[in-house]
Amino acid sequence: MNNNTAHNNTTIQQHWRFVAHRCRARHYALQAIYQWQFSFSDAQSIEKQFYKEFDFSKADTAYFHRLFCGTTTQVKVLDEQLLDVEDATRTFDHIIRALLRMALYELRECREVDTMIIIDEAVRLAKKFGSSGTDRLVRALVDRLAIKARPDEINRSIQ
Repeated sequence: MNNNTAHNNTTIQQHWRFVAHRCRARHYALQAIYQWQFSFSDAQSIEKQFYKEFDFSKADTAYFHRLFCGTTTQVKVLDEQLLDVEDATRTFDHIIRALLRMALYELRECREVDTMIIIDEAVRLAKKFGSSGTDRLVRALVDRLAIKARPDEINRSIQ
């Protein structure tokens, strides 16, 4: 094996490690947002609790913090935008509400993340935590949120 092949393998491994750490960060952030929705605790206390109780060695801690704190601090604005897309969001169970809030936050504030990754991750989490068929509803709603939050990116991908 030459040096280029070894370098490429290392680069690929680093990329997939990065992806896996981001997935785990989203997973934990969703759980933390869900807990925050029910809790009378402040977000900072919940975040500290998560760092104690969960293994963050394979998670992107900074991204978890960004998603959790960003979503909880912007919840009023996020909820207003969710109502613009689908009035039924008020009747969703709490895990789906948390997921839509987080996906919308990520669409609005994490411009370095590709829209399709955000949509795919929301669907993956809906399959994991939602009831049967929830993933299709989440895909449809996050698609609509993406069109509103990132019209330039969506228009470029259509052309």
